Amino acid sequence: MTDAAKPKVLLVDDSKTFQQIFHNLLDAIGCEVICCRGGQDAMQLAQAAQVDFVCSSLFLEDMEGVELARSLRKLQAFGSKPIVLLTSEKVENLASRALPAGITEIFLKNEIEELIAFIQRFVFQNQRLLGRILYLEDGDSQRVWLTHVLQDRGLQVDAHASIESAWPDFLVNAYDLVITDIVLKNDQSGIGFINKIRRQIGSKGDVPILAVTAFDDLARRIELFTLGVNDYIVKPVITEELIARVNNLVRRRTAAD
Repeated sequence: MTDAAKPKVLLVDDSKTFQQIFHNLLDAIGCEVICCRGGQDAMQLAQAAQVDFVCSSLFLEDMEGVELARSLRKLQAFGSKPIVLLTSEKVENLASRALPAGITEIFLKNEIEELIAFIQRFVFQNQRLLGRILYLEDGDSQRVWLTHVLQDRGLQVDAHASIESAWPDFLVNAYDLVITDIVLKNDQSGIGFINKIRRQIGSKGDVPILAVTAFDDLARRIELFTLGVNDYIVKPVITEELIARVNNLVRRRTAAD
């Protein structure tokens, strides 16, 4: 894996010994580690280096790690990226201050193995995926945009505007995921497409399905899951949410194979 492709983890901590231990462990799992001592430096590095994950000690030379997290969450790029707080000992009522500030999780420094496992599970969710997707969407702009987003993550996408054109592809190709809009034009139905898939005998009928819907209410959710949809996403589609849901479904499918 090239350095450009490696997930980038920022460690904000003033202990050279801990920095070295942290660096060695993360290097072993294919991560690039960037270290600094204070919150102000962390704010600059987090943006300039396009960091994927932040680990910060509770007490820094210029601010608390809780304050750093609150500042990072104000940046558009850090709306959903994980921020972990590290402490040398348990601090009373820390969670009640940290979680509202945007801290994802709190670790004791002696829980280093658990921390590395936690980081690994998060950062590799954002790596390139291998898999093939069948995508049904009759809206041209939506179809082009979402196809580009998925292809940019390394996925192969066969995109179609109608069930008539999508179905022959489904029958002859092996897909890791089907994405379909629920409301289609010209008397087509995404639900009808899902039903056709679930009528197939064997593993072909078990392919994961991600439904795209403009409506989100309890009755619709129950209906979709009852039909055999594995997950759903509501329009307008948010890129980060889409990738997270596709990641989970594709990785689960490939792991099962």
